[in-house]
Amino acid sequence: MPINLLETDDLFEHRALIDLAVHDDILAAVTAYLGQVPRLYNVMFWWSPPSQTLTGSQRYHYDHRDTRQAKVFINLSDVTEENGPLHFLKPADSLKVDAKVGYSQGRYTDEEVYGAVSKSDVLTAVGEAGRGFIVDTARCLHYGSRGNRSDRFILLLNFARVNSVDPGKGCVVLDPVRKRLVREFYDSDPVRAVVLDSPL
Repeated sequence: MPINLLETDDLFEHRALIDLAVHDDILAAVTAYLGQVPRLYNVMFWWSPPSQTLTGSQRYHYDHRDTRQAKVFINLSDVTEENGPLHFLKPADSLKVDAKVGYSQGRYTDEEVYGAVSKSDVLTAVGEAGRGFIVDTARCLHYGSRGNRSDRFILLLNFARVNSVDPGKGCVVLDPVRKRLVREFYDSDPVRAVVLDSPL
């Protein structure tokens, strides 16, 4: 299962991390998709160690923060099938699964998924270090960190609407310093102030 290696102090010691999280290109893409300036709910530096288990997020599932969200996955190391990459279906293919077996807020078996769509419909977030993907994990069935024989390192950013259905439990990395980040780095930037510290 993925382990978050990022700590709050890292955002100040390595400012490039937070600058990347709120980069113009990322915010433009996410804003266009969600139809409003988003809130950055989570930032994580995920390490997926070798694992041969099949549990939790290693099984097909949806994320449930909202009916629409955008997760940004950036490979921090080269990722191949050996590293247990994110696997996901397009929204249309995910709906085919729901139509056949019913929508679930739990986990789906491979048999349920591949009884509705072909394995060839599955997309994977493989690529060299620096390659990124934006996936709506509320609309795309997905799993990750399954069957990896070597480590995977990714930066994960979770964006959703400010008025999302379920704000979740918060972000242990961001929440203690949201106001400080705005004050020290983006004091004259109202857009990034909303992204980082919009009221819930």
